Amino acid sequence: MAWSGRGFFWGCLAWLCCFAMPHTQAQEIMDKHQYTLSNRPPKELLRPLSPDRPDVTESAYTVDTGYFQLELDILALNQDATVESLQVAPLLFKLGLSNNVDLQLGFSPYSLTRTRSERGEVVEEQAVTPDLTLRLKVNLWGNDDGPTAFALLPFITVPTQNTGSVEGGLILPFAAELTEGWSLGSSTTVAFFANAADSGYHTEFVNTLVLSHELTAELGGFVEFVSVLSTEQGSSWVASGNAGLTYALTPDLLVDIGIRLGLTSAAEDQNVFLGMTLRF
Repeated sequence: MAWSGRGFFWGCLAWLCCFAMPHTQAQEIMDKHQYTLSNRPPKELLRPLSPDRPDVTESAYTVDTGYFQLELDILALNQDATVESLQVAPLLFKLGLSNNVDLQLGFSPYSLTRTRSERGEVVEEQAVTPDLTLRLKVNLWGNDDGPTAFALLPFITVPTQNTGSVEGGLILPFAAELTEGWSLGSSTTVAFFANAADSGYHTEFVNTLVLSHELTAELGGFVEFVSVLSTEQGSSWVASGNAGLTYALTPDLLVDIGIRLGLTSAAEDQNVFLGMTLRF
């Protein structure tokens, strides 16, 4: 099953590359800094919907001033040799504070982790109380014009139980338009997480690279590579390959489906997800 999944990932990469076309369309430059929370820009001036999901790579673009955006997994199933986890409706809620800044709140209403023995028997089942994550995205350039965009995305995670630890870090998302309908994205994350074995902290470095293509006006596809390096003692390199499709039902409603596949022994075998993004 794992090998067929990896074949699907590389097949998607080859399939996307068949659709490359020269870039001919210039992007209209718009000045929208005069709009405020109480005076939102009209719909015709809104940027195309650019959520941080479904890939791991964060978007370099912010939500327009005064608009809300809800991004959620309708269902996310992670499966490994002995551990599987189920998350129901993990969400990211955003509010555009200005033309280049948005505020974000992340939360997962329900998460279940199940551990199995080598014979497949369930030996432990645990419902996890999720933490709250606060994020602030600041776009430095390219929000409304130009072939590239870059942002700063600091975040902090606050435990909802007394046993948890405060964690946080900084994400640096970048985006670039390539040929017509093609785009490239990347993000670098430096995060500080609590150690599993003691009360100290360790640093994690997450690097991603995603290639996306507009297959039709509504349908898009992407392939992505994700690398996670941790300084925690005993940790191993985690790498995964991801692929998926997005479909715009309206300019403000996007649905997605995809799969994440472990490429190293320390990574989860696979993660299947179905989700949506709504702007209002």
